[in-house]
Amino acid sequence: MNATVKKFNEDGVVYEKGGEEIIIGEFDTIVLAMGVKPYNPLEEAAKAVCEEVYVIGDAKEAGPANKATEAGLCAALSL
Repeated sequence: MNATVKKFNEDGVVYEKGGEEIIIGEFDTIVLAMGVKPYNPLEEAAKAVCEEVYVIGDAKEAGPANKATEAGLCAALSL
């Protein structure tokens, strides 16, 4: 957590954390988990031209696709 990947090597990673560069290696597979957060750049623009705006999915709260699909269905049914 709170690290910055600087470089991927053939068998590892060079990253920086707390101002210190750290090299780890001897891996067959590397999984990069960067975290998630809501991303909603269009809501205000949509509200400027639409009376009703429903924010769903990762624009509202980061989560799995099935929750976004469910929220989309609920929004559609409320129209």
